[in-house]
Amino acid sequence: MRVLRLATKTALAQHCGTDVLALLCVIAVTEDARRYRGPVAFWNDQLLTLLGLGKWDRLDRARQAAIKAGWLLYEPGGRHKAGLYRVVIPADDQGSSGTAADH
Repeated sequence: MRVLRLATKTALAQHCGTDVLALLCVIAVTEDARRYRGPVAFWNDQLLTLLGLGKWDRLDRARQAAIKAGWLLYEPGGRHKAGLYRVVIPADDQGSSGTAADH
């Protein structure tokens, strides 16, 4: 959950958009539920539903923006394989713990 605290602290939604923040939230809580035992798998249709997005293009824009900003590692799936996701803290923010003490 450290990544979500840091995303909030750095105003990620303002810089990258609310779709990016929502995507990272879904992935992070899923990783947390799996106790961070590796990347989590999602089909595009699953993410569209979980994020309330109507079109694949909107998901793709959010995913690409998260990758470009350094917050997401993504391995595309295929016809019979879900994509793999993992949230990361961008290199620029590695020194920040995302706690209130950093303010």
